[in-house]
This record gives sequence, structure tokens and C-alpha cells, in this order.
Amino acid sequence: MADRQATVCAKDDTLRNGTERRAPLRGKVREHEGRQAEPTAGIIDARSVRAAATVPAASRGYDGGTKVPGRKRHIVTDTLGLLLAVAVTAANIGDRDAAADGPRASTPASRAGAC
Repeated sequence: MADRQATVCAKDDTLRNGTERRAPLRGKVREHEGRQAEPTAGIIDARSVRAAATVPAASRGYDGGTKVPGRKRHIVTDTLGLLLAVAVTAANIGDRDAAADGPRASTPASRAGAC
């Protein structure tokens, strides 16, 4: 699994003009694992992190559940754990609301530093 993730992360670094370049590699990995190339299910998770004082107030929020002021990192993976999307929002934005924003909120994983 570690080799597969390292390969995916290495390929993620080759983005051109905002085009997602990791989808073909993800499809090959999924097919190698006996799955369809395109995922049919995803797993969404988030983690709140405290924001530094230099982070603009407009991009910060307060997560009442964890009592953390700052930002929230949302990730979407397929059932094999391969990264599909990453979004960073204010901490007061929930998983459901971040997922509803769809591609507008997501950024390529390599830009967000996920690998």
C-alpha cells in the first residue's frame, strides 16, 4: 500500500493548467486491485485545525463540536483510500456543506500538501 500511495503522490505533482492528471493512474491502480476504474463510492472526513494569527479572519471559523477556532480540512477518498479531493474551509463549515459545494471547494491534493 505504501508504494502505491507514493506512486500516486509522485504523479500528483505533475499538474498542468489545473488539469487533474492523477485520474488515469488512480484508474490503473483500481483495476489492478480488481475494481472498476471509476470509483462509485467515496468517504468524506474532516479535521479542524487552529489557524495562525496571520490567517485572514474571513477564512477562519469556529468548530463548536471540537471547540477549535480556525480552519477545517476536508478529504474525500475512494474505498481503497486513494485521494479524490481536498478542500480547506472555515472551521464552522460541516462535511455535508463542504461536499455540497463540490468541485468549487476541492483542490488537487498536491497543491494542498496532502502527500
